[in-house]
Amino acid sequence: MSDFTVDISQNEYLPEGGNDVDAIITVTAPDTGLAAPTTNSGGAEIIIIDCSGSMRSPRTKIEQARAATAAAVDVIKDGVAFAVIAGTEKAVPIFPLDYGLAIADDQTRYLAKQAVSGVLPRGGTAIGQWLRLANTMFGTHPAELRHAILLTDGQNAHETPEQLGEAITEGLADVVVTAHVPNGYFGEFLVDVTFVAVARPEHPLFAVGHGLSFDDLTRYVQVVVRDSGIKHPRDEGWLGAERRCTVSSMEASLATVKAGLAYAWLPEHVVAESLRNGTLKPLPLATGKERRVPLHLVLVQGEVAGPAARAAAECFQRHVPVTAREGA
Repeated sequence: MSDFTVDISQNEYLPEGGNDVDAIITVTAPDTGLAAPTTNSGGAEIIIIDCSGSMRSPRTKIEQARAATAAAVDVIKDGVAFAVIAGTEKAVPIFPLDYGLAIADDQTRYLAKQAVSGVLPRGGTAIGQWLRLANTMFGTHPAELRHAILLTDGQNAHETPEQLGEAITEGLADVVVTAHVPNGYFGEFLVDVTFVAVARPEHPLFAVGHGLSFDDLTRYVQVVVRDSGIKHPRDEGWLGAERRCTVSSMEASLATVKAGLAYAWLPEHVVAESLRNGTLKPLPLATGKERRVPLHLVLVQGEVAGPAARAAAECFQRHVPVTAREGA
């Protein structure tokens, strides 16, 4: 196996209030002098395009994702097996449609690009589901060299920890950020995510007249995000209320609370704007006004992880807020 070198280029500084960092990772293999294979029948490529609601704004997000996917399709060589997956809170093949792989030629590349041109942003984000489907589709072809490209804005906000845990234990990902590190794996602390209980200002809980207790909360409808894990499903953050509204994404949870139908525990950064403009208010809890969820970085292959996985892990670690590192 050849050695690889990985170079990362990015702006080390963020403007005030900035949260996004763009990086270019270049993976280079040296010239080994080995002859190139005479055919491409031993290779398979799957392109996964993020079609979740977060790709809707600005509109250039989804437009650039479509363009990048089409460009990736264009360079797939004749004879290579390939497919394109659209990812939201679930994963769906958009080319071919039979959950298998197509063989690249002028016509299949054209048909794949036509399918990509029609994708629209909607729904949530569950990257573990996308990886699981890609793994299943790779299994339909005997290719020895398998490669997947994931085009996303990185906001995996609509997948529960158990599902990502399953992605780890099933070997579907090389680097995972998760709140729950599965047994048998090591996770490095990255940052705490703060959750707050919120509701519309006119919600009856604000009229109780005292600091809210656990019993007070269980009398009203709570919206929770459904856990899409298969082996150990659970509804994250559910307090045990008999009346609850279960949704499939964080976006749906926020919309339900904004509509005044329930209260919910939501990440502070997700509700920050709604709190500022008064659309939502923090519930006056007697105790436990915040919940902190620690996120950990898991290098799935550990000491034998490849250079690209290590580079991705280092990129996560480098851009953790300084305050988070100091509090660890």
